[in-house]
Amino acid sequence: IGGAAGDASSLRGWEFDVINIDEAAYVVNEHAVRTLQGRLIGVNKVTGKPRFGLLTMTTTPKGAKSWLYDRWKKGDAGIPGSNPRVYLSLRARTYDNTKLDLDAIELALADYTDRQRQQEIEGIFIGDDGLFQLEDLVAMTGKNLGADILDMTLYDISVLELEDEIRAWFKAGGHIIDDIPQTIDHYECEPKPGHTYVAGWDLGARAVLSGKAEGRNATVGCVFDITTRPWVLVAYRYSTGGRYSVSMQWVKDWHTKYSSNATCMTRIDALGAGDVIHQMLEEDEYRIDGFKAATITKGIMLQAAAVAVERRWFRWPFIRRAIDQFQAYTPDDKHIAQDIVIAMAQAIHLAREIEGGYSESLDVHQSEHGSMRGYRAASRTQRTRWR
Repeated sequence: IGGAAGDASSLRGWEFDVINIDEAAYVVNEHAVRTLQGRLIGVNKVTGKPRFGLLTMTTTPKGAKSWLYDRWKKGDAGIPGSNPRVYLSLRARTYDNTKLDLDAIELALADYTDRQRQQEIEGIFIGDDGLFQLEDLVAMTGKNLGADILDMTLYDISVLELEDEIRAWFKAGGHIIDDIPQTIDHYECEPKPGHTYVAGWDLGARAVLSGKAEGRNATVGCVFDITTRPWVLVAYRYSTGGRYSVSMQWVKDWHTKYSSNATCMTRIDALGAGDVIHQMLEEDEYRIDGFKAATITKGIMLQAAAVAVERRWFRWPFIRRAIDQFQAYTPDDKHIAQDIVIAMAQAIHLAREIEGGYSESLDVHQSEHGSMRGYRAASRTQRTRWR
């Protein structure tokens, strides 16, 4: 059972001899695991004997304040209060896999922080003291909000609706899917008349080079429907190796699409080459907000995103890369993958400005791009006129 999906309903029967939960760290509700344990009790109808009753979990450790860490300690004979007779805890380092090339591992991890190396390579539970908490990130996928992960009626309705819209988008492209893949890199739901959308973009220009962290040079775009709360991530794109001309067209396409019979406001990273793209978009009469992430303004933007995550103001599908990048993010982000975080933080920050709930950040931004006040006014009077 995938830890992200947490749904055994597709398996035949409701009692099992052995259950393995993969990526168990993404299950944030321990009661869900206890529910699965209950499925191991009973008599095997074929053999007539009591069920084997074995529950195993495999995962990359995430956070030292989780139920999973508490359970891990029960199987570690070196920890007081453990119970190795009932629980068995094993740690395997990536380097212990003899089938992996050591040089390839080092190249892949060249830009990992010390914390990431401890967690991802050494299998060590490290303190969950980052800006974004895993429990909040996973909860917003709607998968662990209820007490029983086998009961679909307890799933968040906004997530179910979003997944239906994503499936419809895949179907329109000729692909039929049952489950949204954790590795999804692109989807864009259809805009709804009268709704309000915000888009955020972090632009990348070069392909990922060998030895560099995945995503360091990716172009990432996102669109949130902020008409009501919780906001919903209705569009997402992650692409490596694209040229600026291609990225600029993507920005135009989404801004046009989500302005059709609706309101869409777009913000892009306008530092370096992004400033050139911003100017070119303005010359083409696209009303795009350029965000210059100076130290103070970037901190405010990230804090707005942190508040939105902590209070679980939005819903999104389970996208493994996005959740991992948020969970591993630190403000000193020069050497880590952070493009998904920045793209979404820009959109979230813009949403807070539109709602009028982040006035201090609006004051800071006036000196950098004075169009924001007029931009917000235009959203009320020119909803369908923006190109």
